[in-house]
Amino acid sequence: MLAGPPGTGKTTLAKAIAKACGVRFIAVSAATWQSAGYLDSHLRAMRASFAEARRYAPSILFIDEMDSFSNRENHTGSSAGYHTEVVNALLAEIQGFNDQKPVFVIGATNFPNKVDPALRRSGRLDKLVYIPHPNVEALTSIYDYYLADTELIGQKSEDVDTKFLGGISFGITGADVESFVRGAVRRARKMQAPLCQQHLIDEITGKSRYQNSGRLSPEEMHRVAVHEAGHALLQILSGNQQLAYVSIVPRENGSLGFVANMPSSQNMRTRKQ
Repeated sequence: MLAGPPGTGKTTLAKAIAKACGVRFIAVSAATWQSAGYLDSHLRAMRASFAEARRYAPSILFIDEMDSFSNRENHTGSSAGYHTEVVNALLAEIQGFNDQKPVFVIGATNFPNKVDPALRRSGRLDKLVYIPHPNVEALTSIYDYYLADTELIGQKSEDVDTKFLGGISFGITGADVESFVRGAVRRARKMQAPLCQQHLIDEITGKSRYQNSGRLSPEEMHRVAVHEAGHALLQILSGNQQLAYVSIVPRENGSLGFVANMPSSQNMRTRKQ
C-alpha cells in the first residue's frame, strides 16, 4: 500500500516498479470498477481486472483510491450492503491468488486510515509505504525530467538552474513541478522568448502574468522594499539560512513582497540558530 499526499507520485512509482521489473502493469481504481454499473456489473468488472492480471502473470495490478473501499464497520444506511459486498469481493480476489501465477497488488491512497483493516492485514496489503513530499535532490531531478521534454529542445536558454529551482520550491509535489514548467512555457510563449530561469521562478513564486495586477505607487513600493530588505538583511547577518530570492512584486494571493530562503537539510537547530 502506497500512501501519501496527493501529487507525490504514487501512481508514477508503481509504473516505474513495473517498468524496472519488466512486467505487465494493469491500473484500475474503485471508480472505474463502479462505473461499470449496478452491483453485478461492478463485481464483474473487478473480477475481469484480476483475471487479466493473472493472464499476464507475473504482473502488477495497481489499485488506486483504496480509501474508496471504506471500512465495513462504518457502513450505514441503505448503501451499506452494497459497499460490504464490494469489499468482500475484493478480499476474495486478493486471497485467491495462485503462487504459480504471481500477481503483485499495489494499492494507493491519500488516507490509509480509512481503508478497511481486512485489506491491510498480514498476507494482503500489509506493507505500508509512505511517499512523502520530494526533497530538494528529488525536485531537481523532476525539474530535469520535465525540462528535457523534446518539445523544449532549442527553446530554452542556458541559464536554467534546476538545483536552484529545486531549492526554492522545496515542499511542493512532483505534480506541482509539472504545472510550474507548463506555466513557465506559457510565459515564454507570451513574451515570444526562450524559456529562461526567470520564467520558472515567476511561476514558482506566483508572479502574475499581467503587468497591471496589484501595481503599487512609488511610495508604497519603497515601503515594501524597506520592509523586505529588513527581512533579507536579518537572514544575511544571522547566517542561519541561505538567501534565495527577494521580491517586491505583488502576488495574486495578496502578498506585497516576500523573502525566500533555501531549505536546510539539518534536522536539528543549534543554540545560535
